[in-house]
Amino acid sequence: MRHSTLLRFASRVLLFFCLGAAFAGGEAVVHALRPATASKLPVTAAGIPDFPLSTLSVAHVVQRAAPSVVEVDAIQGGSFTGAPTVPGFPFPFPFGNAGPSAPQESLGSGFVLTATGYIATNEHVINGAQKISVIVPGIKGPLIASLVGADWQADLAVIKVNPPHPLTPLTMNTRPVIVGEPVVAIGNPYGLDNTVTEGVISAVGRPLTIGNRPYTNLLQTSAAINPGNSGGPLLDMLGRVVGINTAVSSRGTGIGFAIPADRARRILETLIHRGTVSNAFLGVGAQDINPFTALEDGLSSTQGVEIAEVYTGTAAAQAGLAPGDIILAVDGRPVADVADLVSDLEAMKPGQTASFTVLAPGGSRTVTVRLGTEPRQFSSQSTDLYGATPL
Repeated sequence: MRHSTLLRFASRVLLFFCLGAAFAGGEAVVHALRPATASKLPVTAAGIPDFPLSTLSVAHVVQRAAPSVVEVDAIQGGSFTGAPTVPGFPFPFPFGNAGPSAPQESLGSGFVLTATGYIATNEHVINGAQKISVIVPGIKGPLIASLVGADWQADLAVIKVNPPHPLTPLTMNTRPVIVGEPVVAIGNPYGLDNTVTEGVISAVGRPLTIGNRPYTNLLQTSAAINPGNSGGPLLDMLGRVVGINTAVSSRGTGIGFAIPADRARRILETLIHRGTVSNAFLGVGAQDINPFTALEDGLSSTQGVEIAEVYTGTAAAQAGLAPGDIILAVDGRPVADVADLVSDLEAMKPGQTASFTVLAPGGSRTVTVRLGTEPRQFSSQSTDLYGATPL
């Protein structure tokens, strides 16, 4: 009797084990066919978010995002000068040839922000445009677009179309992007619509100056970016926008740059609601402190921002800031580098008063500054200052 009971118990255990294995195998098959979904971001001991473990394939990213990537055609009149450059610096805008020309059509990309037809692109794509048209996948013929607002400094713009049906917006990423993370770029290089390239985030926080337009805190990517990609999305492997493709190196391959989405999102939202962005302006040419500068000046670290130039008539000049001063903190918050200072200023408004902790030859002091309004362009003297960012 006991032997029979044991046999029945053993057979049931074996049956449950087999059924469990079968269900586990079935779930594995279903999971392999089901598009992966976002998972919570694990955080390392250093407090840096890891790349999401659950991601989509490149094909899934493209299927999800491509219908929301558009072609932007801008008819520009007057003396279009093409791609401004800094002497000796190999990073022009990703389209155009220098030199005056007759009115011409410039080609760029963009992506859908709202179902009602708001679209993001680069400011340099639509700069000076007399007419803007947009080609949206799945909609016959081009749609005429109106300019909602543009921020020259950030190189961002919002245009608006009236679609025959609701569009599908892309999601803007808000998490930190990490070096080595795989990304996908979709755009219209050389007029080849919805071209897909893939790569990785090669670096973060890259400063770049093109002509007299300074960029700070750019993402560098190995995903191929070519003329016509400007304004298109750089996507993570969940199909979210992590950057807006903006510039490419003219002397090498696999060196492209994108505006980080977390910064772009705030500006794009402001442009939609207000049509313009009023940035606070300190009035200095600022640069990071490298180890050689720190050693020469007897500094204990490279934390802080060195003032390379103070622009005449600005808030900084009126407050008595001088070249060589080092900004250590703003309103008590430590400043690590230029990107940090940019973030602080972006959170402020013209006319707002801020307290700057400054290390000068005579020692540390606190300077109160009533911030001004950011000018559209800067003097040739300030833009020729290699490595300094006008703030």
